[in-house]
Amino acid sequence: MNKMFTLSRGGRAKEFGYEKSDLELKIYTGADFSTEYTICESDIEDILMHFKDKGWFILGNQVDNIKPNGLGDYFKTELEASPKFASHIAAYLMKQGKLDYRDDYDYLEFRVK
Repeated sequence: MNKMFTLSRGGRAKEFGYEKSDLELKIYTGADFSTEYTICESDIEDILMHFKDKGWFILGNQVDNIKPNGLGDYFKTELEASPKFASHIAAYLMKQGKLDYRDDYDYLEFRVK
Protein backbone atom coordinates (compact mmCIF):
# COMPACT_ATOMS: atom_id res chain seq x y z
CA MET A 1 0.00 0.00 0.00
CA ASN A 2 1.24 3.47 -0.92
CA LYS A 3 0.66 6.36 1.48
CA MET A 4 0.23 10.10 1.09
CA PHE A 5 -1.55 13.05 2.72
CA THR A 6 -4.74 14.87 1.84
CA LEU A 7 -4.51 18.55 0.97
CA SER A 8 -5.85 20.77 3.70
CA ARG A 9 -5.72 24.16 5.32
CA GLY A 10 -4.56 24.75 8.87
CA GLY A 11 -2.49 21.61 9.30
CA ARG A 12 -5.46 19.23 9.12
CA ALA A 13 -4.02 16.99 6.41
CA LYS A 14 -4.64 13.30 7.03
CA GLU A 15 -2.51 10.39 5.95
CA PHE A 16 -4.23 7.78 3.82
CA GLY A 17 -3.27 4.69 1.88
CA TYR A 18 -4.07 3.77 -1.69
CA GLU A 19 -3.69 0.93 -4.13
CA LYS A 20 -4.14 1.40 -7.87
CA SER A 21 -5.02 -1.23 -10.44
CA ASP A 22 -5.95 -0.85 -14.09
CA LEU A 23 -9.66 -0.61 -13.29
CA GLU A 24 -9.93 1.00 -9.87
CA LEU A 25 -8.36 2.95 -7.05
CA LYS A 26 -8.77 1.83 -3.44
CA ILE A 27 -8.45 4.44 -0.69
CA TYR A 28 -7.78 3.42 2.92
CA THR A 29 -8.48 5.93 5.69
CA GLY A 30 -8.75 6.09 9.45
CA ALA A 31 -6.20 5.62 12.21
CA ASP A 32 -5.54 2.03 11.19
CA PHE A 33 -6.48 2.40 7.49
CA SER A 34 -9.50 0.16 8.04
CA THR A 35 -12.03 2.34 6.20
CA GLU A 36 -11.97 1.49 2.51
CA TYR A 37 -13.42 3.34 -0.47
CA THR A 38 -13.11 2.02 -4.03
CA ILE A 39 -13.58 4.21 -7.07
CA CYS A 40 -13.57 2.94 -10.66
CA GLU A 41 -11.12 4.39 -13.15
CA SER A 42 -14.13 5.37 -15.30
CA ASP A 43 -15.54 7.42 -12.39
CA ILE A 44 -12.19 9.21 -12.06
CA GLU A 45 -12.27 10.00 -15.77
CA ASP A 46 -15.88 11.25 -15.40
CA ILE A 47 -14.76 13.58 -12.59
CA LEU A 48 -12.04 15.03 -14.78
CA MET A 49 -14.42 15.46 -17.71
CA HIS A 50 -17.09 17.07 -15.51
CA PHE A 51 -14.71 19.71 -14.16
CA LYS A 52 -12.50 20.11 -17.25
CA ASP A 53 -14.13 23.28 -18.62
CA LYS A 54 -15.22 24.78 -15.30
CA GLY A 55 -11.94 26.53 -14.47
CA TRP A 56 -11.18 26.66 -10.74
CA PHE A 57 -13.56 24.67 -8.53
CA ILE A 58 -13.65 24.22 -4.77
CA LEU A 59 -13.04 21.08 -2.77
CA GLY A 60 -16.09 21.68 -0.56
CA ASN A 61 -16.01 18.30 1.14
CA GLN A 62 -17.19 19.04 4.68
CA VAL A 63 -19.82 16.40 5.39
CA ASP A 64 -21.96 18.80 7.42
CA ASN A 65 -21.51 21.78 5.06
CA ILE A 66 -21.10 20.60 1.46
CA LYS A 67 -20.45 23.48 -0.93
CA PRO A 68 -22.47 23.49 -4.17
CA ASN A 69 -20.54 22.79 -7.38
CA GLY A 70 -17.48 21.52 -5.53
CA LEU A 71 -15.82 18.15 -5.68
CA GLY A 72 -17.51 17.08 -2.43
CA ASP A 73 -20.90 17.90 -3.94
CA TYR A 74 -20.01 15.79 -6.98
CA PHE A 75 -19.15 12.85 -4.74
CA LYS A 76 -22.46 13.13 -2.91
CA THR A 77 -24.75 13.67 -5.90
CA GLU A 78 -23.07 11.82 -8.78
CA LEU A 79 -21.22 9.01 -7.03
CA GLU A 80 -23.56 8.67 -4.02
CA ALA A 81 -20.46 8.54 -1.82
CA SER A 82 -19.31 10.46 1.21
CA PRO A 83 -17.95 13.87 0.22
CA LYS A 84 -15.03 13.31 2.61
CA PHE A 85 -13.38 11.08 0.00
CA ALA A 86 -13.13 14.06 -2.36
CA SER A 87 -10.01 15.26 -0.53
CA HIS A 88 -8.32 11.89 -1.00
CA ILE A 89 -9.11 11.71 -4.71
CA ALA A 90 -8.04 15.34 -5.20
CA ALA A 91 -4.68 14.66 -3.53
CA TYR A 92 -4.23 11.53 -5.63
CA LEU A 93 -5.06 13.39 -8.86
CA MET A 94 -2.62 16.15 -7.88
CA LYS A 95 0.10 13.54 -7.43
CA GLN A 96 -0.75 12.11 -10.85
CA GLY A 97 -0.38 15.59 -12.41
CA LYS A 98 -4.03 15.80 -13.46
CA LEU A 99 -5.08 18.72 -11.23
CA ASP A 100 -3.65 22.12 -10.37
CA TYR A 101 -4.15 23.34 -6.80
CA ARG A 102 -4.29 26.68 -5.01
CA ASP A 103 -5.33 27.90 -1.59
CA ASP A 104 -5.18 31.65 -2.07
CA TYR A 105 -8.60 32.14 -0.50
CA ASP A 106 -10.55 30.72 2.42
CA TYR A 107 -10.87 27.36 0.71
CA LEU A 108 -8.97 24.95 -1.53
CA GLU A 109 -9.45 25.19 -5.28
CA PHE A 110 -8.51 22.89 -8.12
CA ARG A 111 -8.60 22.87 -11.89
CA VAL A 112 -8.11 20.12 -14.40
CA LYS A 113 -4.82 20.40 -16.29
